[in-house]
Amino acid sequence: MSSIPDEEENCFEVVSNAVADQAGIVDIQVDTTREQVAFEYDPDLIADADIVTLARKVEPTLRQRFDTCTLRLAPQTGRSCEACAMKIEHRMNKVQGVRRATASYMGGVLSVTYDNGLITPDQIMEQVKNFGVKIEAKETEAAPPQNFLAWFTADRIEAIFTAITFITMFGGLIAENLQAQPIIPFIFFAIAYFTGSVFGLKGGLESLRHFTIDVDLLMVLAAAGAWVVGSPFEGAMLLFLFSLSNVLQAFAMDRTRNAIKALMKLRPNKALIRRGGRAVILPIEKIIVGDVAIVRPGERIQQGGLEIRVTKLAKDSTIAKLIILVEEAHSEKAKTQRTIDKFEQYYALGVIIFTALAIIVPIFIFGEKFNSAFYRAMVLMVSASPCALVISTPASILSAIGNGARKGVLFKGGVYLEEASGIKVVAFDKTGTLTLGKPQVTDVKVISLNGDENELLKLAASVEAKSEHPLAQAIVKTANARGIKLFEATVFQSETGKGVRATVNRLDVCVGSLRYFESFKTVGMELAQKHLEQMQDEGKTSVAVARLENGVAHLIGTIGIADVLRKDSADVIRDLKSLGVEKVIMLTGDHDRVAQAIAKQAGVDEYYAGLLPEDKLQILKKLEQQYGRVAMVGDGVNDAPALAAASVGIAMGAAGTDVALETADVVLMSDDLTNIPYVIALSRKTQKTLFVNLAFSIGMIVLLIITTIFITLPLPLAVIGHEGSTVLVSLNGLRLLAFKRKKQNVNR
Repeated sequence: MSSIPDEEENCFEVVSNAVADQAGIVDIQVDTTREQVAFEYDPDLIADADIVTLARKVEPTLRQRFDTCTLRLAPQTGRSCEACAMKIEHRMNKVQGVRRATASYMGGVLSVTYDNGLITPDQIMEQVKNFGVKIEAKETEAAPPQNFLAWFTADRIEAIFTAITFITMFGGLIAENLQAQPIIPFIFFAIAYFTGSVFGLKGGLESLRHFTIDVDLLMVLAAAGAWVVGSPFEGAMLLFLFSLSNVLQAFAMDRTRNAIKALMKLRPNKALIRRGGRAVILPIEKIIVGDVAIVRPGERIQQGGLEIRVTKLAKDSTIAKLIILVEEAHSEKAKTQRTIDKFEQYYALGVIIFTALAIIVPIFIFGEKFNSAFYRAMVLMVSASPCALVISTPASILSAIGNGARKGVLFKGGVYLEEASGIKVVAFDKTGTLTLGKPQVTDVKVISLNGDENELLKLAASVEAKSEHPLAQAIVKTANARGIKLFEATVFQSETGKGVRATVNRLDVCVGSLRYFESFKTVGMELAQKHLEQMQDEGKTSVAVARLENGVAHLIGTIGIADVLRKDSADVIRDLKSLGVEKVIMLTGDHDRVAQAIAKQAGVDEYYAGLLPEDKLQILKKLEQQYGRVAMVGDGVNDAPALAAASVGIAMGAAGTDVALETADVVLMSDDLTNIPYVIALSRKTQKTLFVNLAFSIGMIVLLIITTIFITLPLPLAVIGHEGSTVLVSLNGLRLLAFKRKKQNVNR
């Protein structure tokens, strides 16, 4: 893109070097914003499948070059300025080496994806500070205040000032009614104006520093105008209610961030480590790989007295990654919110112009007195201010994200929460998703090797030990259970969706489906095929094992593997249909006979069998064109391309899967299939809440403006209507934290 040419040039160089020896590549196009690499190629020189292989080859290289730095934005005084956050994004995206920046003051997070070959996290931090943005230090774990002054946080001080504003504004009103000396009500109102406006004024000035206008400034100007025309009590009431709504809003947003705090509690800030013959307590950041941690009785692990060797740094742990994931979600705004944030700037400027015209036109054209025209203009400014409109979306989105996190459903941002509400088709991977993903070897049929089953298992398991596929692990597990000692495999090769090959005990051995052997001459294939078809008729997945010599595959045996359908798969599919999902399909690389048996048990509408990863992408694209938004549900390992290609990628049981955390849009931390309907139900409830909030906010603004123009609405009533609507939409959004889906009766 034009704003980051150096970055795309750098990516282009990485990809070019990775595919330099490949004939048939005509051109390479890199789009860092959409995270896409496009190859233009000659189909006579390179096949489609080879292009997919190349894409997989460069993906790890590119991923290694890009990291994400998550910074915690210090809260702004006054109402959070999301327009300011957008300015920060815009400025950061111009920094060389920054791939993408997302920010939200409401969520309190700035997330920057960057090229680690061009810029470092320290340089990013320095650049952010140079922009005048305040960053908070990250906590490793929630800790009590160290002293009395630490209790006085900005939120608590604002709450205290709000109370003072309330007391002093009524003190001034009483003093006026008692006809006290003019200095007495003046002092009361002056205090009320100071305590009620100090946070809003500071927030408004911070916004101006980012060349934006926000509602804080509008409210302070309206309150000042009220005093100018001799209505200081009305101005003080405006400041009080505005400050009160800010306090309530801060409280509501804090509730939505409890998901991060809950994860923090799972992550200790120190550990007892055995070093140099003695035990020492160290911060987890200082613990290195290879250290031995001592878990004492009564600590976080139920079984005490353990010694555990450290295999990963604290920053690489699953909990640390989940904390970052939830934090980043707070910076990823929904499309609706981004639209409103952009609109707010033009709208706020329009309110100021409208207010100025409401003063000038009546005075100079209709001859109205200054005080009455100015007073009505101040009421119009309050009535037209978009406070409720601006808060309506983030209050709902962040609450829904917090609700999901409590249930182990992690949305990577509001945009995916919105996308999930419109899902028309749900595509399930078979193995590990609809099935338990714990297949067991049921048949071992030997063609040669003197009928020795253990020898066949030994060769097959030695090759499969290098693979992470569930079927491979089943073969290895069976060999281990029989006490078979495996050979060391070398020169390991894998063809996704087909099979694997390696050198074991000086033999070239391959294990795979019939498709894998199509490129070889074969010996013994007829008997092997008969075995495979027999097992497939029984609903079992089957693989052939062969020894390769001079390009000829000598079939030495077949292995049958059975997986079991999850007990709740059929109920979940019926539940999805009850939610209005138009079609539920199953995608698998398995043979048609096996797929048909599982599909019938699960009750899916359609199934596609014998698929390679690239085939799944084509099917998802076709379904999206035909029906609309498509969700892909997989285990996050072998389904990464499909998860990335779907409208919404949902990775299941991904607590320890790095690929899932990176690729999926929604991550389910458990293997509970019922969370799939929950994702859709929560997102649809969120959309309904958004619609209500937006309609109510806009309706209230229109109503207040009309009543101000035609029946001269008093400023106190305008203030109550304006701030009341802001509080109501915040509370309505907060209700999503308590959302619980009623159990559905999906039995036949």
